[in-house]
Amino acid sequence: KPHEWDMDKIFEIADKQSIWQTIYLALPDGITKEKYKIPFLMSYQKNMKRIYYTLDTIKKMEEQGIPCWFMKGIVVSRLYKEPLCRVSGDTDILIEEKYEKKAMEILRELTYEVEERGKNGHHFLARHPVAGLLEFHVKMYSDPTKDILFENKLKYEEDFEEIEIYGYKIKTFGITDNAIYLTAHYIKHFISRGVGVRQLMDMLLYLEAYKERIDWKRYNKLFSELNYTKLINSLYAIGNKYFGFSFKKEYPELMNLILEDSEKGGTFGYNNDTEEFYEVFTAVRTKMNERDYSKYMYKKRNSSLIRKFFPLKVVMKKNGYHSENRFELCLRYIERLFDIGIAVVTRKRDARAMVTYEIKQDISKNSEKRLELMKKLEII
Repeated sequence: KPHEWDMDKIFEIADKQSIWQTIYLALPDGITKEKYKIPFLMSYQKNMKRIYYTLDTIKKMEEQGIPCWFMKGIVVSRLYKEPLCRVSGDTDILIEEKYEKKAMEILRELTYEVEERGKNGHHFLARHPVAGLLEFHVKMYSDPTKDILFENKLKYEEDFEEIEIYGYKIKTFGITDNAIYLTAHYIKHFISRGVGVRQLMDMLLYLEAYKERIDWKRYNKLFSELNYTKLINSLYAIGNKYFGFSFKKEYPELMNLILEDSEKGGTFGYNNDTEEFYEVFTAVRTKMNERDYSKYMYKKRNSSLIRKFFPLKVVMKKNGYHSENRFELCLRYIERLFDIGIAVVTRKRDARAMVTYEIKQDISKNSEKRLELMKKLEII
């Protein structure tokens, strides 16, 4: 449609959603795109190097006896008109837990910087200047996500499929399993802090591309039991209106609220003031009573006695001990131990409460707004 094109504004919004490379190619000829041509080409080249380096890494791991299955990103990218313009900074891979140590050894030999997972973690990380971030999952989800968001109902039961991409043969989930995983992954991020347009594009594009092969009876039954039907139908409405898809069971009433949430949050919701929302939401959704929920979440956040006195950085922050780096975190640990000692001596504060998990009572206005959205979507 004829109108004025504000390229800077388009770039600003699309870049926050990590989709500007795809948007750049979709912009019509005849408008001034020259300013972003070189950054686009550099980004394209960097993504191409990242993907090929990653594929070569996984090939070497499989040659040494570690089966690997690719999840989401790279699998969905082949459905885009220009796959290499579906840019991401990380790659998700599933391996069996028994191969975890061997996988880390191989990655270190290949000059990756490896970050081991915690006792309750579900993936470990491997970073490389060319390959970017690789997330190796030994479990599909964290325990709170599995237990509360999905109520232990997610089952991946199809045979894995082998597909060819960029000249490499890789393994991934079966058609319906992939549809379920992409939808569940979107839901997890949507609830956690918010989720951007790229993951919405991935999910809807996959469902549209494989709509004749997906077991819809199984898919719909699962998400209906989990109370996510209205959310999914709202996403269908977005797909129909903005992406030209043809989903039948659309629910357009709430799609603008979802889009506003997506635009505000950015790719993974990092721009949202909702850092505490995941725990606020799970506290409402869980079938556990408050006491059992507190014990459960503390166990998942802090897996040992040491962690009770030296919690993770995110737990320290929730308790008012902010730190920007490791040195500051050490100072906050000393401050916290001093506070616990004072509490024991003076009994003015409950020292026991300082080494247990407490449900946050005061939440931000944005979290309250998101909680209302969840209620409108009938998720809670």
